[in-house]
Amino acid sequence: MVKGGIYMRVFVREARTEMGLSIRQLSNLTGIPKSTLYDLEDERFMPRLDDLIAIMQALHCTFEDLVSVE
Repeated sequence: MVKGGIYMRVFVREARTEMGLSIRQLSNLTGIPKSTLYDLEDERFMPRLDDLIAIMQALHCTFEDLVSVE
């Protein structure tokens, strides 16, 4: 939860499994360490913008496909 009541959820696991990719494969495609991807999928923290862009490119999806803001 971010101050002000805005909640952002990134659907990395959902998009990755829909593409049939493992964490290792996504890591190889994006250059993002596997441990970071695990943390993102477990919602331990939000991705940096450059990481989010790399994930969107690797998964062939848009920001709207990957992120939900409530």
